[in-house]
Amino acid sequence: LRAAGNNWTIGTNWNLNNLRIIGTGTNVLIPGSSSVITNVLVTNNGTATGRAAIGGGNINIYLTDVEAISYRGNALSIPSGGAYTVDGVYLHDSDVGISIAATTTVNFINNALVTSCVTAAIRTTAATTGNLYISNSTLHGSTNTTGIGVSLNTGTTNLRVKNTIINGFATGISHADTQFVWYGNYNDFFNNDANFSGTGTVTGPNDITTNPTFTSVGQLTGTTATTSGSVLTQSGGDFSTVVDGRDFLYLVSGAGVTAGQYGITAHTATTV
Repeated sequence: LRAAGNNWTIGTNWNLNNLRIIGTGTNVLIPGSSSVITNVLVTNNGTATGRAAIGGGNINIYLTDVEAISYRGNALSIPSGGAYTVDGVYLHDSDVGISIAATTTVNFINNALVTSCVTAAIRTTAATTGNLYISNSTLHGSTNTTGIGVSLNTGTTNLRVKNTIINGFATGISHADTQFVWYGNYNDFFNNDANFSGTGTVTGPNDITTNPTFTSVGQLTGTTATTSGSVLTQSGGDFSTVVDGRDFLYLVSGAGVTAGQYGITAHTATTV
């Protein structure tokens, strides 16, 4: 389904299954209250900042077996007052994986893989005082550490993190305040420049710092590439392992180009 620049809003109590949706709107897919989204892939491939693949809606929204990507924005954007259960999702190659506005409601994130996001895997953008549960999940930045695993705005409290891998970030869990209510245990912090910032976050009694030894995870890094139109050339590069339509390019900076995530649609040995 190609949504172009439109926002597709589904109704209350809808079940949405087995779809692929591509668009550039503010929110490509807006779930209705008490809706269930299953086995759906949503991509926002627009170049405007701050847009979302899935966003808006209200309460009692359930996402499972969902994949979402937003090149310049949020894979999932939970609005103020929104209440989501996110269970078994793959959110990746976005600016932010899950962005949560100010809310007093409870949001559950379970069995989530959030990876390769520029700014943060999970972020609150204002004071979020409802319980935020993160469990049995993997938050992964990059091999050379990128962004923040869980980034919490001032006034955010009641965070719970358990049985979760937090790997490859500049900071694993970051909070704007030095004191807040939270609980963390049985987590694995590895390959972060810093596991915590703010004195309110402390290591749980059963946390570990063991290499999770991911399989089928790769990263190619270059610093001298040139661009022409939509093609990036890395002299001496080896893109033989790149898979078109699956892999992504994160362009950190460059003259005359826009930094951010790009989907790879074609490649040669030295170009993508």
